[in-house]
Amino acid sequence: MWKSPILRMFLFITLVIYLYIMLQSPFRWDHKDQTESLQKQHVHITHLWSPFRVGNCVTPFCPYDQAQSVALASMKRAQANSQHANLLVKLAAVTMPDELDIVPEGFETLEPFNRSTATQYPNMTIKGKHRKIPFWQDILQSLLAQGHNPALRSDLIVYTNSDIILHEDFYLKIHQIYIEKGRDCFAINRQTIPKENTETKKPYTAKDLDAINNLPTQFRKNHPGFDCFVFTWEAAKTLDLGDVYLGYPPIGSVVLTEMIRYAKDKHQQTANTSKPFPFQLFASNETRATFHLGEDRAWLGQEQKAFFDLNKENGKAVRARYANVLA
Repeated sequence: MWKSPILRMFLFITLVIYLYIMLQSPFRWDHKDQTESLQKQHVHITHLWSPFRVGNCVTPFCPYDQAQSVALASMKRAQANSQHANLLVKLAAVTMPDELDIVPEGFETLEPFNRSTATQYPNMTIKGKHRKIPFWQDILQSLLAQGHNPALRSDLIVYTNSDIILHEDFYLKIHQIYIEKGRDCFAINRQTIPKENTETKKPYTAKDLDAINNLPTQFRKNHPGFDCFVFTWEAAKTLDLGDVYLGYPPIGSVVLTEMIRYAKDKHQQTANTSKPFPFQLFASNETRATFHLGEDRAWLGQEQKAFFDLNKENGKAVRARYANVLA
């Protein structure tokens, strides 16, 4: 499956992206000093989340799986932890029409999706069953359609995959990057951690956030994938991912490339100013801001191949712009 031009393209993109990293100054976070320096600079953040119901879920994770359940708890904790700063964080969720009941308390409910892979590709199934997977562009548009709503119209939009766990200082770190580094859009790579508590040997739950936040370095593995994106509202309006959907490559690299395209366009418009390049990618160990339980890579299974291959095809229209973006 990997002996193809697609793999070579991924390697090329990864090389270029890490060259961007090498050209950027490292990120440093000191909770006390940074919080005090940012308190006078108000920023409104809307975090966009798209959970899904899990059939035969396991207590205490229902109606989600373990990863989504812990991710949800981490979002609420990080939101609460941001309240002492001059920072307004809103949480918003978008789901399928028949899953509106799983939108958590405290989240703004956005208009549900009106399409999915099940409606657009009715002949594609796994073990005879359709998969209702949302398209990334539809997730973004569900929020942009609320531009008239002051509760959701924000300075920054955060999107994370539904299984990404946040460090308790996540929004404070986002605030710092936006204010101090002047980035209009940036991505943060996650660290992979065990699914089980390293001390109790029991699966992590929403009650284990302290253990996750303080997990020793030897249990945190850096990961090169892209699953956490931050961009200004204006940048978001320019992103176009076509029919690329969640759960399968090249979703992460396509989002990243669109962000770089926006950044290059804006940078050219401000070439005669001292403003920094609008985009930056932060490696896992630079921010230690997001985590993921385990490394399943479910999309590699043979039964997933049709969805995997189709998403590669859907990404071609966007990849056609890669040569200009990465030149």
